[in-house]
Amino acid sequence: MMQAIKTAPSRPVTVRQGGIERALQWAFGAEKAELVPPHAEYLPDRPPGRGTEAVIADRLALGACVDGGGRSLPHHEADEIAAAVSKHLPWYLAVIVAENARAGTRPLGQSCAWPRFIPALGWQQGAHGSSARTEVAEVYEVKARGRRGRMSRREDRCCPIRLAPAEAVIVADQQTYTRWLSALRTVRDATARHLTCWVMTDDMPPERPWED
Repeated sequence: MMQAIKTAPSRPVTVRQGGIERALQWAFGAEKAELVPPHAEYLPDRPPGRGTEAVIADRLALGACVDGGGRSLPHHEADEIAAAVSKHLPWYLAVIVAENARAGTRPLGQSCAWPRFIPALGWQQGAHGSSARTEVAEVYEVKARGRRGRMSRREDRCCPIRLAPAEAVIVADQQTYTRWLSALRTVRDATARHLTCWVMTDDMPPERPWED
């Protein structure tokens, strides 16, 4: 008499939905996917047939303690997203995309800042509070009153100022944000049709957040 073999029920496939930014945050943040460095295909391969299980078996045979814990491998579609980032973007831009996805941030930098004038020499504390540091602008002599016509040395002081942040810094950060946004579109177009557990929507970060 044959007995039916009970098998564990298959886990339901979780279908997620969101824009490419959320998909990247899921892949690099939640699933801990990693970028594939350029020219990684030319790195020497590991010896065939030596997986994690074989390493554990060797340690057990030697009487060593088997490491516990660790983490599971990333979802295969998270690896696909990470591979698309590595393949379709310049390496410096792929790193920017991955790092911001892991941190759940956007590369805004100083792109939304308003430049303002600040003391170039910094601030100083005095008896009446803080004041801007000054420097000598001009030294001259004047005839002092009540000193029988003797000359007295005087000086005029000024406070040098500068714009902070500099306009060049703001423009550079705006260009970085624009490139990052274009990179997100590139990755979305390369992966949207190949994902089965992620329904890609048209949600995107703002085009020019510094104009809001």
